[in-house]
Amino acid sequence: MEKHLKDRKGRLMEDPAHYCKMATALQETILVQQKIDLLFNEVEKNILT
Repeated sequence: MEKHLKDRKGRLMEDPAHYCKMATALQETILVQQKIDLLFNEVEKNILT
C-alpha cells in the first residue's frame, strides 16, 4: 500500500474506491492466512504424531 502511494506521490488519486478495495482485500487475505496457519499447525501435529 505504501509503495502504491509513493509511486503516485504528487498526483491526484484517480480512484480512491480502488485503493480502499485493495486495502480491504489485503486485510481479508491476512486474516485468512492467519486462520490457515493455525489450521496447518494442527494438521502438522496430527501427521507427525
